[in-house]
Amino acid sequence: MEEEIFLIDRHGGSVSYGASSFFIVSKKNNKNYSFEIATFIPDDPENQKDQTENWSGKIVVEDEKGEFVRALMVHNGKIVNESVNSEGGRIAQQDCYEVDYSSCAYVPDIGYSAPCQYMYTQVICFPSVPPPTSTSSNGFMGVVGGVISYGGATGGAGSIYGQVVGRVSSLKRFTNYTTAQLIRLNDVLEELVAKCVGKTIYGNLVAANHRMDWYIDPNLASSGGYQPASKKVIFQSAGEINYHTLTEELFHAYQNTHYQGGTTQYLTNGKSNIEFEAKLLQDMARIINSDGCCMTVPDAFTPEYYKWLIEITSGGTKYPTSYNTISNKYFYYLDLFKQRFPEYNYPTIPNLTPNAMFSLINLSKCPK
Repeated sequence: MEEEIFLIDRHGGSVSYGASSFFIVSKKNNKNYSFEIATFIPDDPENQKDQTENWSGKIVVEDEKGEFVRALMVHNGKIVNESVNSEGGRIAQQDCYEVDYSSCAYVPDIGYSAPCQYMYTQVICFPSVPPPTSTSSNGFMGVVGGVISYGGATGGAGSIYGQVVGRVSSLKRFTNYTTAQLIRLNDVLEELVAKCVGKTIYGNLVAANHRMDWYIDPNLASSGGYQPASKKVIFQSAGEINYHTLTEELFHAYQNTHYQGGTTQYLTNGKSNIEFEAKLLQDMARIINSDGCCMTVPDAFTPEYYKWLIEITSGGTKYPTSYNTISNKYFYYLDLFKQRFPEYNYPTIPNLTPNAMFSLINLSKCPK
């Protein structure tokens, strides 16, 4: 599971706090999902990463809109009290912190990490948590390796705190998605990281802290798109959020991080290079995964293109690892791709070879 660590500094003093924020996807009554963000603030300023059964501190829970839900007090891994918004218009005593947030992406199961980057500063306030009423009756809370599980009275069966960190949280900057659409996106991301190509794309984007805006736009001319300048991923509808479309758009995001200067320089000249590179990677993956193929070149040329794909993937068993393997026909099929898709018929850059694709393959654990 991915983990995102937010380092928090108190202004006006020498005390430095640490926190971990997790995006929680929960299912209630086997029907409805809810999304919440739980931020862990340890009591011990030196205890920034010690997320063990002995952890003590406060957990501030917000909904997907950033509205306060509750604050929990934890002592030695046990939830000992909580606070919620007061009722009847009363104003509860508040605990406030002026904090600097820095994002430090880490994906333990893939092994990628990225240096911390300052994000923003804001004041976080929440109703003060009363003193502990018990240190044993509220159940056990585990905070281990980016996966959060709760048990006992506060977080027992049926609790809204029941499930796991959503993968979308590590790639999301802003979205206009509904809760149902976020759930769909998270499910497709799980499908994506189950494949070696998708897992490597996802891991590299998280490590690069490449957060994107996610939109649904019915006016989009294609099923999906990635805008490198604004870092937006756009789908025409929720129905287009599927494995193949998402893989291609996230590979375009990977290209944007791989090529020096990004891919905004290829919005006209070189656009066909960028698009065909993505299509070729998808076609090879389809061949190797026995997932059908292909609509990349005009129909009359599909049989020979398919034969070439079989050849460069060693009979559909592994990915090529260098451009030399495909150089004899790469630009030939790129030109045929432009015939099949006139919207990509921009000038080709003859020395722009598919380096992003081979970088990804060689970083991956795919057969090669």
